[in-house]
Amino acid sequence: MQDGTLMMMIGSGGAVPCPPSAKRPTENAEDDEMEAEASKTIEMPVGLKNLGNTCYMNATLQCLKAIPELREALSKYSGSLPDVTSAVASGDGGSKAVTVAVRDLYRMMDDERAKSHGSVVPLVMIQVIHFSVVEVATLLYP
Repeated sequence: MQDGTLMMMIGSGGAVPCPPSAKRPTENAEDDEMEAEASKTIEMPVGLKNLGNTCYMNATLQCLKAIPELREALSKYSGSLPDVTSAVASGDGGSKAVTVAVRDLYRMMDDERAKSHGSVVPLVMIQVIHFSVVEVATLLYP
């Protein structure tokens, strides 16, 4: 870095807050038991593994996954990845490829095996985006 270089920082300029204490005082042991029981029943959704600078893509895909109408439309979509990738290679079908990749990624996230691991690697999604939106690949890997 040279003198006069302009840098953009993302985050808070203030001090890093301390983590909350591990145990807060409670009125009685019954509150602790109810809290422990509630934490057992909450099923956390499967996340996406960050591959370098994919955190914004992952966050966007996870937010969109919460929309029931989108999930329903994707489940009805009948395209397949091999058919669509050949269309992308010929210069057509990029949006179809992304649609198929998102649908398949959501299916992987709902799979029981993924739930045991806690996360899914969105490798196919990244590859489809690189093939479909060439600008993304050239910006990431000049």
